[in-house]
Amino acid sequence: NMIPHGVDLKRFAGAVPAVSQMSDDSFSRAPVLVYHGPYSYEPNLQAAMALGTVIIPALEKHGHHVVCLALGDSPPAHSPHPSLTFVGPVDDIASHLKRGDIAVVPLTTGGGTRMKVLDYFAACIPVVATKKAVEGLPVEGGKHLVIIDEVEEMVEPIAELINSPDRRRELTENAFALVKTMDWSAIGTRYMELYDLPGCKGNGT
Repeated sequence: NMIPHGVDLKRFAGAVPAVSQMSDDSFSRAPVLVYHGPYSYEPNLQAAMALGTVIIPALEKHGHHVVCLALGDSPPAHSPHPSLTFVGPVDDIASHLKRGDIAVVPLTTGGGTRMKVLDYFAACIPVVATKKAVEGLPVEGGKHLVIIDEVEEMVEPIAELINSPDRRRELTENAFALVKTMDWSAIGTRYMELYDLPGCKGNGT
């Protein structure tokens, strides 16, 4: 058996956002979009650039002024848009992700695991992502997150989430329920039981 994707929920449980998330009732500030990953990896850099050149300008054209934080190592020297800030590497990714109101994952290329999406679920941030961004994850579009085909199609669902606190709450609650089953401790327990290893028989060890 292959060990599935997992996430460390303890890392997120005690994390406190540096900036409070947007109110469920109204906006008192610009919504904060977040994305993270090492930008030495070309697909991550392309995704961040899509935020600055396609998504943010289109949101602004429709009257939604946002702030976007791109977290991670090896940021480019210049941002393509003044509302997109490359924060650079951070010590505590959980607290920085919790600064976000909506996670946007405009990946169009690349392979490997999609751990960033699980991080957003654990941080209780609603997610808008491309199909490429969720390959290999047991997620359901419309229930756990919003999944679209093309980067240009992300603008409308982001705007809808900005305007709908109930929808944001619904997605984050469903996503967190899913990611709780993917916590590394839960995965470890299941595999200990599968292989009948010591410590899984309720003896407290």
